[in-house]
Amino acid sequence: MKRTPTPSLRMRVVATVVVLFAALLVIIGSSVDVVLGQQLRRDLEARLSDRATRAVELVESGVGPGDLVQALQGDAIRVRVTAADGTVYGAPGSGPPGPDIRPATPAPPAGQSRTPSPPGPPDPPVPPSDSFEITEPLPDGSTLSLLGDTTAIADVRRQLRILMLVAGAVTLLLAAAALTFAVRRALSPLDSMTSVARRITNGDRGRRLLPTKPNTDLGRTASAVDEMLDALEDAERREAAAARTARLAEEDMRRFLADAAHELRTPVAGISALAQSLQRDAEHRPDRVARWSELLVGESSRASRLVGDMLDSVRAESTSDLDATDIDLVDITRRTVERAALLMPDIRFDVDATQPVPVRVDVGRIEQ
Repeated sequence: MKRTPTPSLRMRVVATVVVLFAALLVIIGSSVDVVLGQQLRRDLEARLSDRATRAVELVESGVGPGDLVQALQGDAIRVRVTAADGTVYGAPGSGPPGPDIRPATPAPPAGQSRTPSPPGPPDPPVPPSDSFEITEPLPDGSTLSLLGDTTAIADVRRQLRILMLVAGAVTLLLAAAALTFAVRRALSPLDSMTSVARRITNGDRGRRLLPTKPNTDLGRTASAVDEMLDALEDAERREAAAARTARLAEEDMRRFLADAAHELRTPVAGISALAQSLQRDAEHRPDRVARWSELLVGESSRASRLVGDMLDSVRAESTSDLDATDIDLVDITRRTVERAALLMPDIRFDVDATQPVPVRVDVGRIEQ
């Protein structure tokens, strides 16, 4: 027989909801991370554009390249101004803000080789690969380069991810605890059904679940259990009725056998007594042989009639019809007394009948 799988319904519901909730948190966190990163990058681009516009205004107002670098540098933005004569002020990625003036090296005269120039300051650190850079020409002929460093954006996103992971873990734990409580409350009718089923198993067969809402899932289950219990109770009642009928039939059979033995005892005893009388006294009292033979035939007929009545009673569950005839009740009585005298020779029987008593009866039944 195939076993029915019965996993924990509470655990399955809680685990399923927690997994779905975790997936939802991952989707929301990823969306927030992407949207925030894009928004921060747009803000950085906007700041670079504002610095470029401000640089044009400062140059038009007469601000020099060095002061321009000082005015625009900072807030994750690095500035470099290349003057018209090739002088470089500032350098993106060079650390603290300040001018990094690199005079242009003039070209050597014709026919002369270029002499090595003295080593300059070390190259600034390489900015991140996803940094933004804007290059704008200025009104005085110089060139402005603005580099937006995205390191701060990466740090903000990293901190946000850590925060979302911690908050998500705490949220999942709280959600699991709340779901466990809610599912236990929601499945409390199932516990009640289990309790009632156990009471029924322990002998309280009349108890039923009686769902208040039979159209719900638990209501349909409870109704099915009630129907099953009704069917079992009907089967038990039918079985008890059949057992009672069988017991009564057995009692009737025993009573019938007892009655049959009682009814047959008298004619059988009479036949035995007459046979013994014939065997013992036939030679000494030949005058009684004819009477004894007549009584012997009568007792045999009576026994045969009793057997036939019992067979009819068994087959038709009723006695056979009466065979009424006109006869003198005194003759029936005398024959019965004579038969009784043979069975009980120590007892004296007297019949006091001065005149016939005509009756219409079943002679065999009356003798019985």
